[in-house]
Amino acid sequence: MENYISTIFLKYGRKLLKKSEVASELGVSVQTVDRLRKSYDLQSKKVGGQIRFDIQELARYMEAS
Repeated sequence: MENYISTIFLKYGRKLLKKSEVASELGVSVQTVDRLRKSYDLQSKKVGGQIRFDIQELARYMEAS
């Protein structure tokens, strides 16, 4: 999991990702990311009024699924 987190951090240069970036990493649509967020399967944060996803949460979700 740490290796995946490092890879994603190097790719994007930050710990919080946009919905479109998460969708790209998961290979799903932005709408699917919204559904995962609303069903609490994928935790998110609001930063400056925008939804962001921590790369550790993304790694946790990918490991669990």
